[in-house]
Amino acid sequence: MNRLTFSPALSGLFIQTGSELLEALQQRQQKPLLATHVPELDRLQGGGIRRGTFVGVSGERSSGRLAIGLAALAAATQGGESAAFIDVGNQLDPQGAQAAGMNLKRLLWVRPPSPQMALLSTEMILATGF
Repeated sequence: MNRLTFSPALSGLFIQTGSELLEALQQRQQKPLLATHVPELDRLQGGGIRRGTFVGVSGERSSGRLAIGLAALAAATQGGESAAFIDVGNQLDPQGAQAAGMNLKRLLWVRPPSPQMALLSTEMILATGF
């Protein structure tokens, strides 16, 4: 009889037990919250964003998605955290960001030429543990 074998290392998937998932959740909840100073975002996130959280902001043109992202980045960098910004549309104005309170010395600013390169850049940054 043929048996199917599953290799997590080859597929990129990882299997965890319920107790491992619970432990990961408890460790996540112990990380400090970082208030973004965007009241609705902080409310939706239970008071702020936990350190090490990946945040993707999407929306219609002129919906405020860049302003929300910049506010979160400013809050993170003001709090002494390093942060990354994948800027597909090349929209970040460094002087404006600094005037809004962002510490540019704590920001990794990536300007990929295409959405595909943005995804690869994001994967690389996350894989390094940044």
